[in-house]
Amino acid sequence: MTEDSQAPAAADDAEVPIIETLQVTKHFSTGRDATGRARPTLKAVDGVSLTIRRGETLALVGETGSGKTTFGRLLLGLYTPTSGDIRYRGVSILDRKGETARAVRRQVQGVFQDPYSSLNPTMTIGQSLTEVLRVHHVVGRKERPERVAELLRTEPLSALDVSIQAQVLNLMIRLQDERGLTYLFVTHDLDVARHISQRTAVLYLGRVVEQAPTEAIFAEPLHPYTQALVLAAPRLTTHRKAIKPALTGDIPNAIERPTGCHFHPRCPMVMPVCREREPALIQLPGGRSVTCHLHDPEVMAQSHPGPGTPSGNGPAAPGAAWGGRPR
Repeated sequence: MTEDSQAPAAADDAEVPIIETLQVTKHFSTGRDATGRARPTLKAVDGVSLTIRRGETLALVGETGSGKTTFGRLLLGLYTPTSGDIRYRGVSILDRKGETARAVRRQVQGVFQDPYSSLNPTMTIGQSLTEVLRVHHVVGRKERPERVAELLRTEPLSALDVSIQAQVLNLMIRLQDERGLTYLFVTHDLDVARHISQRTAVLYLGRVVEQAPTEAIFAEPLHPYTQALVLAAPRLTTHRKAIKPALTGDIPNAIERPTGCHFHPRCPMVMPVCREREPALIQLPGGRSVTCHLHDPEVMAQSHPGPGTPSGNGPAAPGAAWGGRPR
């Protein structure tokens, strides 16, 4: 998703985020069972609060089924939130007929992964561009053919090989520098996120479990799930030794979620409290935040009540669990 910052600002404060979400949720009904009783609700996005400031790229990462696509569709207005608020330059856009929402539809654009599902297969590229110019009243009817021709005047690529991904990423970075674009980059590829983003948010079962500057995420991931994602990222190596999987099991069903911390069935550092209580959001220095009992001083004080030997209710200090990516 991209935003063109050349659009007029709705507020004078330069610190107002381009996009801000406040405890946004999106729940889907799963119908009724044979007895007529309502089935449990699917919570695709569950209380996500994020900000994206002008000219920056926020990477949203997580496994398939974590809620990344649903969150992106919420920002684009393709879904209506169940609760919470979405703000564009400080103004709510939940009123789809309001002036701000109409401005967002012109200034915030989605770039989807599958072009065949993004474009109308019954229309040419030129017809698709003409339709956009018509709907948003960008130019008059007589000027549309010339404007479409300008948009289509690009240098053709002689071949599409494995380097095309790097070319596209570099193009996005260049356009960001030239036009002050703002990106939400949704991906499951952490190496790509590292290349293009300044900040990274990690999503698991519809919730942000960690958020930090991207370099900090790679240098010292705090949440066990983030650690597993970083370890699992593909890398070049001369060693033939098989690498043990960083994470076992599949992401749980978003309908029947585990109690307490949703990650506890797969967590290598699980404590009894993880099965019983949802972790609180812990704000840390350096613009970092993490939702994990391991970084909650009160929880860790109960797990390790004295300065001597730990009580056995939890693991050692959380920093000791991260050894970095094997080389």
